Amino acid sequence: MSACVVPLYKGKGDKYECGSFRGISLLSVVGKVYGRVLINRVVEGTECMIGEEQCGFRRGRGCVDQVFVVRQVCEKFLAKGRKVFWAFMDLEKAYDRIDREALWVVLSMYGIDGSLLEGVKSFYRNSRACVRVGNSISEWFPVRVGLRQGCVMSPWLFNVYMDGVVKEVNERVLGTGVSMMNTDSSEWSVNQLLFADDTALVADSEESLARLVEEFGRVCDRMKLRVNVEKSKVMRCTRVKGERRLNVALNGELLEEVECFQYLGSCVCVDGGIAGEVECRMNEVRKIWG
Repeated sequence: MSACVVPLYKGKGDKYECGSFRGISLLSVVGKVYGRVLINRVVEGTECMIGEEQCGFRRGRGCVDQVFVVRQVCEKFLAKGRKVFWAFMDLEKAYDRIDREALWVVLSMYGIDGSLLEGVKSFYRNSRACVRVGNSISEWFPVRVGLRQGCVMSPWLFNVYMDGVVKEVNERVLGTGVSMMNTDSSEWSVNQLLFADDTALVADSEESLARLVEEFGRVCDRMKLRVNVEKSKVMRCTRVKGERRLNVALNGELLEEVECFQYLGSCVCVDGGIAGEVECRMNEVRKIWG
């Protein structure tokens, strides 16, 4: 399957740096229709197996659900005088780094096999691309790794791949995370929240968070995903002032501790309140009004 890649500026960063652009793959209409038929069958067979942690590209779910969970966890813990610890992990070029052979293995583990799996593989077999900038088109070159951004199949294939990561992390860190009560007095626990590749890790202690971050990094390394340590942040939600800085590291590098973090478009602060969110919204209005 061939694709023409058009680089789109992300809206920030140096325009002379490749990392400031996102490559969107333009496919033929026939390819898009074929991809839609395939992915509909994959979704049908795997939707019930994807964990509740993932809200990206799922019907009836969205960013607001994850933001709500984050705010509820902070609110409930602080109301009881407890602390809650967060790590917001940034995956560098997540779609572009997907190991296709590993993806086929994960799909087969989720029951996608036979002709359906072969159909998905055929979509990526002997794949090649060219780059179009303005009226100029590069020579064709082979593409052996990653998912195509802009392809109808990519979001869900990525969800399945990441669910494999989530489940392996959970197996390694049993007992970490936070527990809360439902309205019917039943208990639920969570240690990871995802919207596609936007990942938030949560724990009720610094030690548990450090272990969670370490294991998440190890699993990502094994699955050929790269965590951007510079852009990943940690945060401690507490009412106590003047505490020492968090000692949470990945690959020997300390993650920066912040007092506010822009999570899925919403400003989450250490005090669990919405004052920071209101201020961010007001700043956006001021920019528009000049």
